[in-house]
Amino acid sequence: VRILHTSDWHLGRSFKSVPLLDEQVGFVDQVVDIVDSEGVDLVVVAGDVFDRGFPPSDAVEVWHDALVRIVEAGAQVVAISGNHDQGERIEIPARLTREGVVVRGRREATPVILGFADGPLVVVPIPFLDPFMARELSESEGPATHQSVIEGALTPIREVVRDAPRSLAASHAFVRGGIESESERPLMQVGGAEL
Repeated sequence: VRILHTSDWHLGRSFKSVPLLDEQVGFVDQVVDIVDSEGVDLVVVAGDVFDRGFPPSDAVEVWHDALVRIVEAGAQVVAISGNHDQGERIEIPARLTREGVVVRGRREATPVILGFADGPLVVVPIPFLDPFMARELSESEGPATHQSVIEGALTPIREVVRDAPRSLAASHAFVRGGIESESERPLMQVGGAEL
């Protein structure tokens, strides 16, 4: 299985009030070209599809078009929400597309089995799990943490993955010890609205 791993598309982002959508369409063109020229079987989009929870409609249209074009080029797609996405928003276009697209935006890490010429692959798409919003997944006694909600999400699927001949997990997660880039901006949410 040939896999193209991507993340942080940030569709709908602007730079100093200048929309970057034309450049983002060019990026999608490049992804589709790579799928075609390299014989990619699976494209993984590991979060931050959009730049904010309520993206502009033209950014949603680019996302929908990207899903259709990638599948038409011969690859399946697995996408998950990131901390910049509102999970329900990235799932909407998936309902409009055909077979071969798996999008997870909510608090589920349900494994999916994808078929390929060389056999099945169990994929575990793990969307961004905010400890406050997904605290019911935490198995710890104290306050929910990034680690505790991810561990809680993975607990019920360990057996499935353990018994699979091949498996892949894709996540957009907090990683302890990581280095934050200067281009990231802090997110603060109040009542679901990003400030």
